[in-house]
Amino acid sequence: MLSLTTAKSGALIGVLVSVTTIPAAANIGVAFVYGDWSSWRGSQQQLIINIIGIHVAGVLTLLVQRALYARRRAAHTARMQARGIKT
Repeated sequence: MLSLTTAKSGALIGVLVSVTTIPAAANIGVAFVYGDWSSWRGSQQQLIINIIGIHVAGVLTLLVQRALYARRRAAHTARMQARGIKT
């Protein structure tokens, strides 16, 4: 969300997402081929945890940005009203 909503850190965020999902997803396939069901389940659980973490971080990022925007907007509106300018 940070890279989508700002012009900053696009490449770094993409790398971080890849680092948290690709190894677990790849190990799901490898464990399946070898029939290592314990590792297969563990990799699935790790992937699910990582995806949930990414989702929660995205939602929190949007909530913080929304709160900061509302605060800036309220300050701007107050300044404009103090000058007698309609917004």
